[in-house]
Amino acid sequence: MRNVQALRVVHYKYTEEFAETAGLKQDERGDTGVIAQEVESIIPDAVRPAGNIVLPNGTQIENFLVVNKVLDCSDLCVPSAFLL
Repeated sequence: MRNVQALRVVHYKYTEEFAETAGLKQDERGDTGVIAQEVESIIPDAVRPAGNIVLPNGTQIENFLVVNKVLDCSDLCVPSAFLL
């Protein structure tokens, strides 16, 4: 439970360049979640690398990280371990 309590939940808005590259619609550009770098320091297995990303304007995001999203998968999977 301490792992989860240590996570900081934030509301964020993707930059226009990233949103366009990712194909996000206007109403999908804001979200609530966690920062991958912070999650990685608390629960490393919950984060995976996505490599480097180059935006259309030439900006490169190095070592882009993705947090495994929590989905309602009760009919699709069985948890192998509980971290709480």
